[in-house]
Amino acid sequence: MDTLVNMIPANIFEALAKGSFDQVIVFSTFVGIAIILMEKDDREYLSNFFNVTSRMLCRLVGVVMGYAPIGVGVLIACTVGRYGENLVGFLGKFLVSVYICIIAMIIVYMILLTIFTKRNAFSTIKLCLPGMMTSFSTASSMATVPVNLECADALKVSRSISGFTVPLGAQVNKDGQGILIALTFVVASQCVGLDVSMDMLIKMVVLGLILTTGTGGMPGGSIVSLTIIVDTFGLPLEVVAIIAGVFTLVDTGATMMNCLGDLIGTTIVGDSENDVA
Repeated sequence: MDTLVNMIPANIFEALAKGSFDQVIVFSTFVGIAIILMEKDDREYLSNFFNVTSRMLCRLVGVVMGYAPIGVGVLIACTVGRYGENLVGFLGKFLVSVYICIIAMIIVYMILLTIFTKRNAFSTIKLCLPGMMTSFSTASSMATVPVNLECADALKVSRSISGFTVPLGAQVNKDGQGILIALTFVVASQCVGLDVSMDMLIKMVVLGLILTTGTGGMPGGSIVSLTIIVDTFGLPLEVVAIIAGVFTLVDTGATMMNCLGDLIGTTIVGDSENDVA
């Protein structure tokens, strides 16, 4: 209970100054809900204001991120200089862990298909392959939306359903990113010998769920979420720098899981609607 209560800021400006991202996210969520409940004119005014502010900050972040490779390169150089060849085994374990989780997630999808639909799980996954390959090669959920819509057509799901679920899933359904966030947290905690308690795990899961639904479907977007998670728990940011060196290798697999999850969810919803009809 204390973990959940501490995620609510007593002073939002203090939370911003200290970089308490979990409190900032919770406050922003409540502000968004409050705006929805306001009168139409006020709602549109505030929505426009925040949209313009968001675009301005995105431009600012874009300028900063232009120099990010230099900073990441320096952090990697310092870390490699300090730990040397020990990093090879560390990164190898991380990569293997990510893809073991991805395989486990595919098995979960197949189980869900078997439970909630009458389809053959292997045949369904086969029809999803074009979307999986596109997302794996582009590492972008948004770029895969047109291909996923065609896959949904091949799965015989109505466009009235897939036209809503696929674009929505590209923005808010981030199964693969959830895997990356959880594993990065575990890796960072092991690096500093942190004894992870149950309340920390609960906080990480809640914050991770919020972060996965709040990021865009563009390549490399997960790095920001990983940094927030690591920084929120006071863990070494060097871990993110190390992972950034191999991030493309895991981002492609994670994006593939995101898009496959969109198609599996779309298929389950489509079949349930047909059953009701």
